[in-house]
Amino acid sequence: TSRGLAILHAGSLPGPDVRCACEAYGSLESFRGDFGGCRGVFFATYYDLRAARQAASELSRELGRLPGGSSATGGDQGGVKVKYCVPLSSSGPSDESQLMLTRLPGATEEGEVSHVLSSFGQVRAVHYQASSGGGDDGDGDDEDYTSYLVEFYDVQDARQALLELEHSNPWGDGAGVRVGRRSPGRRKMGKDLLLLMSGWRKQNAGRDGG
Repeated sequence: TSRGLAILHAGSLPGPDVRCACEAYGSLESFRGDFGGCRGVFFATYYDLRAARQAASELSRELGRLPGGSSATGGDQGGVKVKYCVPLSSSGPSDESQLMLTRLPGATEEGEVSHVLSSFGQVRAVHYQASSGGGDDGDGDDEDYTSYLVEFYDVQDARQALLELEHSNPWGDGAGVRVGRRSPGRRKMGKDLLLLMSGWRKQNAGRDGG
């Protein structure tokens, strides 16, 4: 699953109507409708993964009911379809839905981390991070410290947690917090999507200019 969705075969639908239907499931981080008329494709990215999951399940039916939509949303007969895709921000190095907590006291347990971070919003997962033997966080291989990667469902909750923990960390001033890093594979998928969109824009400009 992903916070990003691609809405396909929707060229007959007005962009504002598509966006409004998307927003019924949750706040949008981004919405791209510039390929709706020429490609029949819209891109929507939600802040909250749970909103994206619900939209992925229900949005095609809702769009099919709009004037200009189609009630035939499945099979090989066409109709509006909604598929997961990477968020448009995925080409960047940072994943704002994740926080890396470093130099926590060595006895810090996963449950404690989950309890503290859940005060900012629902936590999707907490992952213990084995020491890498040194790095830019300064945690090194010191057994007195430990690190955890925390995933939030909602990017906005992660942002608020980062803001507050940077100024008041319950594990002390020596503990570190930063935005998590996106995997190289995920970044490549994000770059590939941006390249595809760039190619579409060039083709559209060529047709308009010709």
